[in-house]
Amino acid sequence: MHSQSNEQLYSQLSSDEKALADLLLSLADKIGPIDKSDGIWVGYENADKNEVKDIGVKCGNCALHKSENSCKIISQTIELDGACRFAVIPDGYVNATKVKKHIEEYLNENNSKQ
Repeated sequence: MHSQSNEQLYSQLSSDEKALADLLLSLADKIGPIDKSDGIWVGYENADKNEVKDIGVKCGNCALHKSENSCKIISQTIELDGACRFAVIPDGYVNATKVKKHIEEYLNENNSKQ
């Protein structure tokens, strides 16, 4: 699946989401790649480990991805189906029905471990 450009995704963000994206970009401009900073955990997972890519949480839907393998705020190589905890994704790209199902499955799995 070919992702939209980051400019197209950015233009679809709400004003609050744009503010978040702008703050993350400003932070990266100030301190350098966020994944290289002490004390900031990016939590990037490649496509194979990204358990929420099927609901739309992935770099290819994030307004901060630069290309198919690079991001504006982290230095490591990314994959379009990978994700980090700083994803800024426009409304409509994450399937809310699948999110609810994913949460229920997660809760059921964790409750059964107790």
